[in-house]
Amino acid sequence: MNSIGIIVPVYNVKENYLRECVDSLLSQTYKNIHIYIIDDKSQAWCANICDEFEKSDERVTVIHHGKNKGLPGARNTGIEHCNEDWISFVDGDDWVDKDMCERFVRFLTESGNNPDIYIFSGYRSYPGHEEGNKNDTEVREYLSREDINQLQVDALTTFLVGKPDNTVPFDSAWAKFFRGSFLKEGKIVFRDLPFREDGLFFQEVTEKASSVVYSPELLYHYRMCKNSMVNVYRKNHPEELEKYLGYLWDFSVKNNKGEAYNQALYGAAFFAMQTAITNYFYNSQCPLRKKDRKKACAKFFALKFFDGVFETFQEKEVKRNHRIKLIMLKHKWYGGVQLFRRLYLQFRKRECYD
Repeated sequence: MNSIGIIVPVYNVKENYLRECVDSLLSQTYKNIHIYIIDDKSQAWCANICDEFEKSDERVTVIHHGKNKGLPGARNTGIEHCNEDWISFVDGDDWVDKDMCERFVRFLTESGNNPDIYIFSGYRSYPGHEEGNKNDTEVREYLSREDINQLQVDALTTFLVGKPDNTVPFDSAWAKFFRGSFLKEGKIVFRDLPFREDGLFFQEVTEKASSVVYSPELLYHYRMCKNSMVNVYRKNHPEELEKYLGYLWDFSVKNNKGEAYNQALYGAAFFAMQTAITNYFYNSQCPLRKKDRKKACAKFFALKFFDGVFETFQEKEVKRNHRIKLIMLKHKWYGGVQLFRRLYLQFRKRECYD
């Protein structure tokens, strides 16, 4: 019988969010699961809630970090302690459908498939409504190296040219099942990155995978929060992005990924340009004077990682909202990118959770 270990990293998650998350796991219709809550040096009130869950159900193990290790470190602790057949990750402020595990095990039984990675989908959850791509119904198998290489390329560019805006990213750590022995024997862990560590993890884990299955089932609920990493001011964000993009380029060289992959890397660079503006240069909390922001932003975008963005992605090739941002970036209207993002969210009525 397939056993499933679910890793939940927690750092000062709001009580009602955390309870909804863990309750959705404890109420799974498939019972052969174990939940590893990794308390990443939370405040006492949050750590105590984690302990409550451990006392209430023998399927819960809480591991308290003596110091804050960040999201990658918390997930790595979970991998280290998890001995189940399959490993899944759920963020502490999200939740899942109660039959998530049952549907996955049913797939294994009915298909006879035993992939290294099983990817599913989910909803972006906003107060009062959720958005998910219900038009995607095709289960896809990636069995050859060529297929998996294309999957990696798609992960770097799909938000620009592929799936609708209401789709959850498929290169996240969550909304997946990983074969435990595959992660353990391959010694696959999360890099110590404070931003986009899951995107890099996806590239590295699929590089070692021999088979990947994608199912469009909507089982995960990703809570869109105002204070998420893609929304808040990050004082070291330019350095974080430079480190992340450097890892990606090194990964390409090390694994001889080829021209198509190298072109796709500029998709990651394009996304990084947008977050650099949102999270740092044109964030309201940025300490730079307004008249200095454009110059500092242009200097950062002069890094080699951004050299091919405008040659690789033409306006007609990307989705409309990114097309507008691409034009603004090309003409160095950096403040306009931030303004457009705010207006776009208002137009789409995407008010986020507090």
